Amino acid sequence: MLTRNTITCVLVAGLATSAATAGGVGLNLWRANITALNGSGVSGTAELFLDGDNLTVTVVATGLEADMAHPMHIHGLVDDMDGSSGDSTTPTIGADTDGDGFVELAEGLPSYGPVILPLTSPPGSGLDGFPTAPGGVINFSQVYDLSDDSVFGDGFDSDNLFPLDFREIVIHGMTVPAGIGAGTDGEVDGTGGYLATLPVAAGEFVLVPAPGVVTIAGLGGALAFRRRR
Repeated sequence: MLTRNTITCVLVAGLATSAATAGGVGLNLWRANITALNGSGVSGTAELFLDGDNLTVTVVATGLEADMAHPMHIHGLVDDMDGSSGDSTTPTIGADTDGDGFVELAEGLPSYGPVILPLTSPPGSGLDGFPTAPGGVINFSQVYDLSDDSVFGDGFDSDNLFPLDFREIVIHGMTVPAGIGAGTDGEVDGTGGYLATLPVAAGEFVLVPAPGVVTIAGLGGALAFRRRR
């Protein structure tokens, strides 16, 4: 007779076997904790799931300005000489070199690098392909064919995207009052209004270990069995 513990162990073992057969879900999953930049109040999570040449990007974020275009990209540091990847990071207020109180796009580039993959839907589309955050929420999912160079930023291809745990997601777009930053360079220059290029949130991708994914799934199966009892 199968006991509850035996069934739970079988469930977990089956999940582990399935993950190994599929190449290890956790070995193909990267996650970023999205945190606010420039006092935006934006927060959320981004995930990358790699299956061969297909990269599925999922972004869930809140606290954005509603019904406005919010450009999103995967950024990355790339050496100009040999094309090697550097480890991108989230900029701090210390990157505000012109003293206007905002870390503008160009000021963040030394930390997170240029745009490697624009997160548009459909892939390769222009500004209209970025999410508009109805209700202040982005709920985005798109598959990118990494063998198609047209989905990447100018001058980049799939080789520049890796390793994914060296890469950073950056979300842009917020309104700044007129007068702030007057006399300085960059997008915050005193004119005010909605600035689609101003960074509002960012997050560094980290690899999600396979055992963690299987354990969470296993606990879910065990709890479901317990509820049925």
